[in-house]
Amino acid sequence: MDARPLLDPCGGTCAAGNACVLNSGAPQCLPEGSGCAPSCNTSETCVQLAAGPVCAPPALPPESPEVPRARGLFSSITLDGAAPVVAYYDAIDGDLRVARVDANFVTTAVVDGDGQAGRRNGDVGRFASIARIGANLTIVYEDFGRHEVRSWQGAASDLGVGGSYALVDRGQEAGRSGKLFVGAGARLAQGHDAPVAVYQDASNLNLKLASFDGTPAGHAEARSLRDVFGWSR
Repeated sequence: MDARPLLDPCGGTCAAGNACVLNSGAPQCLPEGSGCAPSCNTSETCVQLAAGPVCAPPALPPESPEVPRARGLFSSITLDGAAPVVAYYDAIDGDLRVARVDANFVTTAVVDGDGQAGRRNGDVGRFASIARIGANLTIVYEDFGRHEVRSWQGAASDLGVGGSYALVDRGQEAGRSGKLFVGAGARLAQGHDAPVAVYQDASNLNLKLASFDGTPAGHAEARSLRDVFGWSR
């Protein structure tokens, strides 16, 4: 459905015995060296400069074991008529993407995270969950950089070109400074008559529920399930 070339900051130009590292802030292919003193740490590479061997950082930050540097993570699927629509996260570019499959024809689009056409930039789209609710598609997802939960709603024809965005959870609490880690594991209820989502508040170790009333100026209202149903830990 979707693919992306391997991300190589040096453009595949490094020959054997060379490493792609940062040199003066820019990616560069440099000969691998020896004799760096002190020894390089595990994330660095000893390379040879004119002045001698030095430890250089990688051109890309180390890959997270929890979130691999790949396209297609946290995928979620729903049907628009007979056509499957898949929402997923691109961890390379930090985008929320969708793919629609019509017979053997696939169309893909960026829904959020690329900074284009009024969309946000940054690390956006983790834990995407998509559902068809009424005549529209709804996607909820995490804005990891801003510690917020976002939603997108619109017709299938709006994917990548229109639709509306809403703030589900701003990641803040009254009387508490800073932002919470919210949005992990987000899931939308399938077949419900209005958008209802559950997700994790990792800062407070709570499961939260958010519902959206659908009014033009409305925002989703996120509350702890303990508050909604009177549960206690």
